[in-house]
Amino acid sequence: MENATLKILLVEDDQVDQLAFKRLVKAQNLAYDYTLAGSVTAAQNYLASQKFDVVIADYNLGDGNAFDLFAAIGDTPVIFATGLGDEAVAVKAMKAGAVDYLIKDVERNYLKILPATIDKAIKRKQLERDLRQRDLLLAGLAAAESRLLTVTNYTSGINMALAIIGQATVVDRVYIFENHSQPDSGKPVCSQRFEWVKDGVQPQKDNPALQNCLWSDPGLARWHTLLTGKEVINGPVRSFPAPELELLSARGVRSLLIVPIFISQYFGALSALTIISRSAAGQKMKR
Repeated sequence: MENATLKILLVEDDQVDQLAFKRLVKAQNLAYDYTLAGSVTAAQNYLASQKFDVVIADYNLGDGNAFDLFAAIGDTPVIFATGLGDEAVAVKAMKAGAVDYLIKDVERNYLKILPATIDKAIKRKQLERDLRQRDLLLAGLAAAESRLLTVTNYTSGINMALAIIGQATVVDRVYIFENHSQPDSGKPVCSQRFEWVKDGVQPQKDNPALQNCLWSDPGLARWHTLLTGKEVINGPVRSFPAPELELLSARGVRSLLIVPIFISQYFGALSALTIISRSAAGQKMKR
């Protein structure tokens, strides 16, 4: 997430602490798009209407405390802030789902480590998501493989397998692309052959933009190198290089997983992506 602007919700009812946070962001030129909430109610309203990369929540708030926010925060990483002598409360917060905590001091020295704490919290939460998604993907692949071994209609079996993978990993679309050559030029290209989409998502089965895509295009060249090297491509789109970010953002893609598939001399790719607000991650796979 380097060089990306982080969307942060700071839940803090002390105006002096709010001001200190603002000064920190300005002084260090931090890439933070922050929202300030001075109460539990205000924070709940923001959480209901916006998505944040991280929430920093002070324990004591005028109309409640930080524990009143955990249900609304959901899977967003939380950094819990509390005063000296409240270490037991901080431990309780970690057990409740916070990924890290800060002990606030009178001189506000805790702000010096806040940027590093934010980065660490986001990376830790992403790792947790990746591991959870990996387990879902592996379970989905096992179920899909079992289905492929028990059907006689190959096309029907692939479609059912994609549905199993898509539902298991909670993504919006799953594709299989075939690697082949242009008949006239012989240049390597890829084309979508199979697709599964979740309910409410527009299918792309007949989209000409997903046929005969040149691997040499700036948005695909790196992928070709990685996939032919049997490497997986995955992560949030905003972490991708500029040409790929432009290509994927134009199609509304938020996160992406591409796994190479090898069958004899044939090569293709399984692509699972999200276009709303979830993340997909995965492991290497050979077929």
